[in-house]
Amino acid sequence: MELSEAASRNTSQHPEPAPFAAQPQAHLPMPEKFQQSHQPLTQPIDLVHLRESAAPVVCPLCSYTGMTKTEYHSGGVTNAWGIGAFLFCCVCCWVPYVMDSTKDVDHFCGQCKRHLATWHRSGRTEVERGAQRRVLRE
Repeated sequence: MELSEAASRNTSQHPEPAPFAAQPQAHLPMPEKFQQSHQPLTQPIDLVHLRESAAPVVCPLCSYTGMTKTEYHSGGVTNAWGIGAFLFCCVCCWVPYVMDSTKDVDHFCGQCKRHLATWHRSGRTEVERGAQRRVLRE
């Protein structure tokens, strides 16, 4: 009898948990530090300083301040890698043409989609000037 009394006291001290019941989830607001800001996080840079990745700039055409859109295309460095791959192994000469890391980068305005500059793998940035401007293909 002492065992049954001890067992009943033990269960009264630690009641069994209730079975899990699915409760509706409340949608909590996202903390401010994780919310997207409509302002650029860094100061805009000059077009001549654009590199491989998108960057915050001020568009000289529409005055929009925001991130550029980028597009890759084959250039002189891509062709040089293709020739080198052809000389090394004829079968591998197509590889540089499918790798973004060997291609030049075109930068376009995030709002008006006009071409702003081209960063060449050789290290120079060519800023678009003149009346004939290209538009980003979407």
